[in-house]
Amino acid sequence: MTMSNLGFDVGDKIVVKEGTEDPDFGTIIEGWAGEITEVDKDSESQITYRIEWDRKTITRMSKKHIDTCDKENLDHTCMYLFGNEIVLQTVNHDANKTNFWGLVKKLISRGE
Repeated sequence: MTMSNLGFDVGDKIVVKEGTEDPDFGTIIEGWAGEITEVDKDSESQITYRIEWDRKTITRMSKKHIDTCDKENLDHTCMYLFGNEIVLQTVNHDANKTNFWGLVKKLISRGE
């Protein structure tokens, strides 16, 4: 898919930017990847994008994150983010695997 004049389009594969926090829990979610499944243009301040996480991202989520989502009645397989928190996924996205796993290990060691 291509970017429209409003930002990203449904079907675009994205990666969460460095330093981005989960809007519900404040945990760092940089490196998470998925596909845009909805564009919410009705937001007061910014367009938001519904992202369904890819299988790799879901399998790397901590049990604590999944359990907290369940407890709060939230779907851990998707999330709404602003356009300034995501970038289009590139062919070499998997080259960032080491950084992603380093972040995951750090979060696990902190109990997140």
